Amino acid sequence: MRPSGLSRRESWAIVPVTERPSAMRRTSTNRPDQNGRQVSFLKGLFSSGGLAPQRPFPPLGFDSPSVEVSGVRLSSINLKGAEMEIDLEMNNPNTMTLNLISVAVLLESEGRNIVMAKNDREMSIRPHLTETLKIPLTISYRSIQDVYPEIKPGQVMPYTMKLSPSFQEALRVSRTSAEKSGELPIPLEPNIHIKKVRIDAISMDQSSILLQLKVENKNLFDLTVVKMEYDASLSGSKIVKGGATPSGAVVKSNGSKLVDLPIAFWPMQFGAALWSIIRGRGSEFGIEWKLEADTPYGLMHL
Repeated sequence: MRPSGLSRRESWAIVPVTERPSAMRRTSTNRPDQNGRQVSFLKGLFSSGGLAPQRPFPPLGFDSPSVEVSGVRLSSINLKGAEMEIDLEMNNPNTMTLNLISVAVLLESEGRNIVMAKNDREMSIRPHLTETLKIPLTISYRSIQDVYPEIKPGQVMPYTMKLSPSFQEALRVSRTSAEKSGELPIPLEPNIHIKKVRIDAISMDQSSILLQLKVENKNLFDLTVVKMEYDASLSGSKIVKGGATPSGAVVKSNGSKLVDLPIAFWPMQFGAALWSIIRGRGSEFGIEWKLEADTPYGLMHL
């Protein structure tokens, strides 16, 4: 009689490959068939959840960024031209960084190209963020009037601003556009006349004089005089100097306003300059006016 352990070992049989369990047979069928069709092994592996990605792959290509002109300011206005600052907001809706390479600017007025410029400042816009680019623009009134003589000083010119930023994508350069409308003033120098002269104090060293000035505004917009300065020199010597910061001196469009300007006059320097002229050592005479006025479009230096 054999031990029970040997009887168990004798009851086992070697199973051929073709007779293995059904699970093994299912695995063996996950291979390309004779027609070359794709196997279902990897598909089943991903669908089982073991190697399935947690989120879909990002799409190939880019969505167009959204751009908007969020602000336009005239930082400086004088009789020669204006300095404009433009705020361009750009939103990147993609999962990859966008690189701004340039911005083309066109200023139009009633079908006329007033200013054309290009800003080559580069900027990187990170995914799902909004960046603001400040674009400076110089406007020359003389250049405008040389091309379009019908545009006169004192007018207000409506404009349409068109911006076209260019972005460097993975394999190409894309462009988009934004527009903004507004008004551009072309200032005309006010006319200033002396209406009255009042002597408050007089001496050989210095005399105090008050001038009453009539300021005429020929512009199509109001002016509020905030500062006035007056200098006069003779034969290289300063003989008159004055300044005032009047409050509430609003000069309406095509109107006038009286403004007081106190000045200082130096009789001794005037006498010395006059003696130099008599001796033939110089006869230069110069007058300089400075006027700063607040307007609906910003501060003007006239």
